[in-house]
Amino acid sequence: MENLSVIEKISKSLNSTKKLVKNAYDWIGFLPKVRPSKTFIQTPNPEPPDYNDLDCWAVHPKAPRKSVLVPQNCGAVNAQETAEADVFFIHPTSYFGKENWNAALDFHSANEFIDELTIPSEATVFNGSAKIYAPRYRQATFFAFLEGGNNSRKSLELAYEDVERAFQFYLDNYNNGRPFFIAGHSQGTVHGLRLLEERIENNKELFDKMIAAYLIGFQIPSDKFGVSLKNIKRATKADDLHCVIGYDTYSMTGNPIAILDKCEHWYPAIDEGHWQKRVGKKPVSINPISWRLDEAITDKSQSLGAVCLNIDRAQKIQWELFSKPDKIGLNTLGLTAPIKNEIAAQTRSSGFLHAEIPDLPHFRFGVMPRGNYHNFDYSLFYMDLRKNVQDRLDAYLKTV
Repeated sequence: MENLSVIEKISKSLNSTKKLVKNAYDWIGFLPKVRPSKTFIQTPNPEPPDYNDLDCWAVHPKAPRKSVLVPQNCGAVNAQETAEADVFFIHPTSYFGKENWNAALDFHSANEFIDELTIPSEATVFNGSAKIYAPRYRQATFFAFLEGGNNSRKSLELAYEDVERAFQFYLDNYNNGRPFFIAGHSQGTVHGLRLLEERIENNKELFDKMIAAYLIGFQIPSDKFGVSLKNIKRATKADDLHCVIGYDTYSMTGNPIAILDKCEHWYPAIDEGHWQKRVGKKPVSINPISWRLDEAITDKSQSLGAVCLNIDRAQKIQWELFSKPDKIGLNTLGLTAPIKNEIAAQTRSSGFLHAEIPDLPHFRFGVMPRGNYHNFDYSLFYMDLRKNVQDRLDAYLKTV
């Protein structure tokens, strides 16, 4: 029996290695499809957005578009017109083009991903509690997160310039002293975290007005807190204020591929900031069902519900154009009713969130290597997040 146990362990190890090698080859095969043909300095920067123009906002109270969608059959309402708070939402990467290191504002496929996938599945979480301001910006290409290095850093810095300008434009023209949330996903989290460090952490007026920051899906390093973020803390419970909510979702058996991770975070300094790799740093994580930091597994009955997109199937979607400037034919018609009693979740000592995923086709499409449910960080916990946004707003309003 002892020998059998050893053989089983060796077999499991070999299978794990095979899967890792396969994932590595998958990524290597994907690289040429999205690698820019020239360096950052060899390609002209796209024209910057003019935030006076509503077309330069993916979502704006005067152009709400699909931010008005709500889950069906659960009493959820779009309350943006009467909301007592705002959210500045920074969208994730949707640009896979090879023409440039940063997306032009008229790159249609990238905008379509934002308008028809990101806004309905992520930004609408906030529409019961806040007016949504989501700027378009010259986002860094997806390849910037596969390569790392100087080209990637410069493309992310250009993207951040737009995000910071959009935030200042929001403050100057729309905020009017209102409390606000910061929110983002993936690349949006990179820029949102830098916004906290450079614009909000040491500005008492903005710190006092910021209710919380939902910065999900980019492994926020715990070494940020107590250093570049001293006033802004990590969230430890459901009603903390002036805090950061972060997590990265994997299946119960999934794990990151550390050897392939080239992603970096910006670290500010007194004289000049710099970039550091995130790999090897323990990320911040909180269970978005229990809103606790412990490693207890939440029961499925505790989940308030995942939400899926209802995409127009009558229209042919040309997925093969994902890296081209053309439209691909996406059209989201609405959101499903909450899918309850399906999601169990656990935060682990590694700093990652692990979830038991429902056996639904929607949550099987777009899963990344090693059980990474990055594309569903919001939608798996949609109703839990939606309620928590209102809970934090209620807690904030009691303090003013």
